[in-house]
Amino acid sequence: MQEFLDDRELRNLSKHTLKSYKEILKRFESFCVNKGIFDTDKVTSKVAKEFFIYCKHELKNSISTINEKNRTLKVYFKYLEEGIVEENPFKKIKFSKEDTITDVLTDE
Repeated sequence: MQEFLDDRELRNLSKHTLKSYKEILKRFESFCVNKGIFDTDKVTSKVAKEFFIYCKHELKNSISTINEKNRTLKVYFKYLEEGIVEENPFKKIKFSKEDTITDVLTDE
């Protein structure tokens, strides 16, 4: 994980983004360890989906927060595809639709 974070720092990502990446990756790592998964190459799409269900129901994360976690984990596992994992388990997971609020303009 640290190698990935170092790579992102070299890409000049903001401190806020790096902190967010680290928090999300730590949360996911903890989730996996609690499920008895200790190697990233053992993470499947099923585990990924279970993580997002956990985030929604247990952590009460909003859809936008879950989407942020999905984006982060997709980037992380894409990085790992370069030699650590054979397939990105997050590749096929679609983003959830977020509620949007539309302002209506009227003539006044």
